[in-house]
Amino acid sequence: MRRRGLYTAILAALTVFAACGKADLPSEDKPERKSQADPRLNPSSEYLAVFGDLQEYTAMEENMDYYDRSVQWLCTQIDEKIPFRSVLMVGDATWDNYEAFWVRFHKHSDALAERIPYYSCTGNHDYDSDESWRIPDRSSTRINPYAHWPGTDAGIVACYEGTSLENYVAKLHLDDPDLYLLVLEYGTRKEVVAWASDYVTSHSGHRFLLMTHEWLTTEGERISSTCSARARFEGLSTWSSPEDIWEALVKPNDNVVCVLCGHNGGYTARLLSENAAGRKVPQMMFNLQYLPNAGNGLLQLWEFPAGSDYVRVGAYDTVNKDWYQLDTSAVSFRYRNY
Repeated sequence: MRRRGLYTAILAALTVFAACGKADLPSEDKPERKSQADPRLNPSSEYLAVFGDLQEYTAMEENMDYYDRSVQWLCTQIDEKIPFRSVLMVGDATWDNYEAFWVRFHKHSDALAERIPYYSCTGNHDYDSDESWRIPDRSSTRINPYAHWPGTDAGIVACYEGTSLENYVAKLHLDDPDLYLLVLEYGTRKEVVAWASDYVTSHSGHRFLLMTHEWLTTEGERISSTCSARARFEGLSTWSSPEDIWEALVKPNDNVVCVLCGHNGGYTARLLSENAAGRKVPQMMFNLQYLPNAGNGLLQLWEFPAGSDYVRVGAYDTVNKDWYQLDTSAVSFRYRNY
């Protein structure tokens, strides 16, 4: 019994000594956490991230890995304090508005939307269609049940109808407090264009990034007579072509800084058009659906360098961690003090 008591005392002393030794290790001997911030990003800049059409991602579970790669890359950068402020999605979250695809979109976007605001717009595939591909009911879109998150809702400052995500104005959460996002539905109704024009005109101290689904052709021409919304809505609802929206909203209002769209592909196209003030307005398309694997994990990144009046836009490959075709995808333009 005495020997057992001695062993017990020695073991207790060794345990205390070991615990003290661990606590007293010098800090330089402790393994340091390795940063996962992407070295190609500038932590002093601010960023917006843009997803092109997601319909080929959400329609096939095997393609979702590429969307997940982009989502995880963004979450990691945000957690590493890279200042991403908002995420934008240019429409066609789904193939033909199937609820299972909306569920998939929401589930796989959740981690990102919990971190920063995620703003979406409707595309032609985000409505119920009849056998002739016409859209008899605009309210059929499931964007409202599945694209609302608390951060999204907190950033919205105006809606055309209630809290609907078809047409709204939202904060971009950049250090520039006067730059806002204006989102318009696919084949925008004429009464909505009038609402948007009134809003932009009456908020002349604000500047707006306009996001809508259909705007440019693959060749970078603004769509007019070939507007797909004509076939979808003619005789069922009022609608506008991109050229109609340009003439009524963008051209006369110099505080509409630029236009972002999806719908057609390639994956990117650009156009500069002179507005009524003589400024050339950038109009950019970004669409993933025609790429391998439904998008190959690409994002469009908008970088706002600190202290600059310019924004730099380019495509980024979140799988290979590098800029994608920088010579053709990159563009920069002045977004304030122009």
